[in-house]
Parts: sequence; structure tokens; C-alpha cells
Amino acid sequence: MKIQQLLKREPFGEIIEKTLSKFLSDYYKATYKVTWKKHIIFRTSKRGHLNNKSIFYCNPYINLIFSETPGELVIDFIRENYTNTPLYYKRFLQKIYIRLITNIKIGRYLCTHYVEISPSLPSCKNIVFLGGNNRIRMLDLEAMLTWDILKWRFDQKYILSELAVKNQPGSWPFPYLRSVAKDGTWYKSEYVHAVSLNRLDYKKNHLPFLVSSLKTLESWLDLSVLTSNFETYVGNITKEIIKLVENAPLFNENDSIMIHKWLGIIGRSLQKQENCLNISVELAKGHGDFQSGNILVDSTENVWIVDWEHSQIRQFAYDYFVFALQSRYPKGLTRRIQEVIQNETYFDKLLPYIPPRLQKMLVVKRLRVVSLLLFLLEELLWNIQENTNSMFTCQSGSWLLLQKEMPQALKLLGDACSQNVNRR
Repeated sequence: MKIQQLLKREPFGEIIEKTLSKFLSDYYKATYKVTWKKHIIFRTSKRGHLNNKSIFYCNPYINLIFSETPGELVIDFIRENYTNTPLYYKRFLQKIYIRLITNIKIGRYLCTHYVEISPSLPSCKNIVFLGGNNRIRMLDLEAMLTWDILKWRFDQKYILSELAVKNQPGSWPFPYLRSVAKDGTWYKSEYVHAVSLNRLDYKKNHLPFLVSSLKTLESWLDLSVLTSNFETYVGNITKEIIKLVENAPLFNENDSIMIHKWLGIIGRSLQKQENCLNISVELAKGHGDFQSGNILVDSTENVWIVDWEHSQIRQFAYDYFVFALQSRYPKGLTRRIQEVIQNETYFDKLLPYIPPRLQKMLVVKRLRVVSLLLFLLEELLWNIQENTNSMFTCQSGSWLLLQKEMPQALKLLGDACSQNVNRR
């Protein structure tokens, strides 16, 4: 999530101050003070280093905080990572905007806030900070290092999920872990000089990189495949959803009624499938947020998969569904689900490689429908988990979009279940 959205959703300035003050003091073994301020054009002077301060400007639209005197490495980083956009109608304007940002005399005036760090950070001209849902990321582009820092008053489970993945034995395309804080609130890794798949030059053939990432995902999932009773798995997710909704301050009584209604529809739809609740379901510990933005390609065309903070056990098909159904951008999800119900080859168009165990399921309509119902239940849990933090002041845009899509999507799947029953 970009800083642009975070500013609307949480006290981001306070979080930055508390998070970075603690981290920098801990890491550099000195007392650091971090102050977040609104940038008033022509008033902020370039006197940070004279007062033993580092000044970093925040551009929330590209999700970046960079030094008032950025080095060439930072300029190159901005150009490489933000010049291209997956939205073709924005490409021309995006290129102009990035050209302005990387102009040292103009770039600061396109920023809305700035950060004062005292005392001054070493090598600050090569350092950038990126916002995130649960973490702040600091990159030292000269030292080729990155620090992932848990945001103040956020759940440590997100860091623990990442560390569990990084500590998995074997050779995996994950940035190498260097060190971990004693209290587990941050960790240091090697920085991978790479660009995300959705920011890669659109003229470049993306297919080989996507195939590589899908095969890596399959190998990763195969490590933890297990079978579970379908009814037990559905019941556990349902209980967790109800528990979270009851205790999350952002969910009111109307939300609770709406969610209980959806859970009832999913349960009744599944019961229509003969022996559905008595069969086994394949589960695996997957990525949890498998999308183009989390697939990186470096200059030697190696593929890396990053941001495993949502990794947990779900149905084997979950990550593939997230990617193919573009569920992190729920607008239009109902239409995409309808295509999957009607067309067994829908995934062939979007996934250039499909694991055999997934392919077997996709060719059978009844199994597709059941897996889609289970996927919506898992997505419901994912979105509710993303809205339970007490720091949030409003529900996420993704959750609000899912609310609009869910009723019709469940109706389509419910009708498909009824048709399967009538055909028997």
C-alpha cells in the first residue's frame, strides 16, 4: 500500500517517528530523533547537515522517502522502479512525472511531507525509505542492504512469517538474511537490485519470468502439502473470521450482519455439493500475496519472490487464484469468477505454467466451483485481517471494493452449485 493511502488510513507521521526513532537508536547504538513534518513549499531550507540533521522528502504518490541531496544511486533507483507503469494510459504522464521528481531542483516541490532525522544518518544520500502495510523498509543502495522494520504497534506475526520463510533450508530466490534484531522487530537482508514484474519495461517479454516464479511457487508449496478434512478447514476459517470481526473496532454491527450472511451463503452452497464436506482438501503454506508487484527481475534476469509477510497455510490453489483473479484489486472480481465457472481454460490465458495437481482440479467444474467458494472464504479472512489493527482509522479500499463484489460473486457460485445438484 502506498504512503498516499496510508496517510488516509492511519497516523502515518506518528508511526514513522516512533518506528524509525526506535530502529535507528537500536541499530546505530545512539539516541536518534525522527520528526515528520508537512512540507510547505519554499519554507524548508537545505540546512540539515549544518545542524547535524538529515532531511528526507516524502513523495506519497510513488511511495518513497528520499534524501534532500539524493545521490546518483537514488536517482537511478527512482527511474528504474517507477518510470514504467502497468497502466498503459498513464505511461506518458508517468515518464514526465518521474523526470520531474529526479530533477534535484524540482523534485522536492512535488513532495507533501519531509522527515528530519537527528543526528544525521551516515551515507544518507544513498538511503531511501518505502512505506508498507505492516513495515517500513530502509534501503542503503550503496551498501546493497535493506532493513525491514515492523511498524510501531503492529503485529509481530508479519515479521515472524518473513523470517520463517527466509530460514527455510535450501536454495530459494529470496534475499539473503544478514541479521535479526534481538526483539524481532526488524531484520537486515541483502538488497536485490531488481524491478518488479509490473514495473518492468512493457516491451520486454515477461513470460519467462512469470513461468519461473510459478514453478518456484509450486516447489515451495510442495514442501508443505498436507490434506485436511474439508468441513474442519472451513469451520476453522469461519470461527476465526467471526472472532476477528467481534473484536475489531473498525467493524460495526452492520458489518457483522453482512459477514455472517456471507458465511451462511458459503456454508449452504458447499452443502449442496454431494459429499463435499466429507472430502479432503489439499493445503500448503503459500505466499499469501502472490502478485506481480512481489515478483522481481534483476539485471541478469534472475527472478526473486519477496514480501512473504502473509504466508500461512491455505488451499494449494490459493496463490494461483490470487494472481489469476487479480483479487488484490477486487473491482471486477465477480466477472472474472464468472469466466472461471464457465470456462475451464480461463487460467491457461493468465498462468503460462499450471502445476499438474491444480490442472486436475480446474478441468472439473464442480471442483472449480468448490475451490472458488473456499477461495472467497479465505479472501474474506485475508481482508478482515488487514483491517483489525487498532491504529487504523478507516477500512481499506480493497475491503470496500470486495464488499461490492462479494454478494454477486456468491450468488453466481451458489447458482452453479444448484445446477450441479440438479444434474445428478
